[in-house]
Amino acid sequence: MRKRDREIHDTNKIIKILKDSDRLVLAFNGAEYPYMLPVNAGVERLDETIVLYFHGAKEGKKYDYLKDGVKVSFEADTDLELVTDLKKGYCTMNYSSVIGWGEVQEIKDYEEKERALQVIVDSYHIDDGFLYNRGALDRTAVFKIIVKEIRGKTK
Repeated sequence: MRKRDREIHDTNKIIKILKDSDRLVLAFNGAEYPYMLPVNAGVERLDETIVLYFHGAKEGKKYDYLKDGVKVSFEADTDLELVTDLKKGYCTMNYSSVIGWGEVQEIKDYEEKERALQVIVDSYHIDDGFLYNRGALDRTAVFKIIVKEIRGKTK
């Protein structure tokens, strides 16, 4: 990282950025070009491991590339604020962001899948007790990313 003074070392702050972000953008190898996929995601810390969860329909282009064990990179950001000084002709962006790398696993176990979907839902329905329709489980693919490396940055 070029500007070390902006690096976030506290894992709890990194997790907060992931929780506060509206989406997670995944990148992985496509056929001819890299493939990027924005997803709604949930995050939890299991012991010292950060795990990200995302879901989708059971078919689509992403499944041409998204296999168990595939390596992905990801990005999430929040706190975006444009800062402009018209007199100096200067503008910059304040932000908090996370980038990382990990491996994807599809969740097949019904109970784990159910819990992972609740983690995702809880990321967007904070403290309102929302329960998703369990009928969606059979028509929804659920994945987890076991995070291998992660970095945070803020300005």
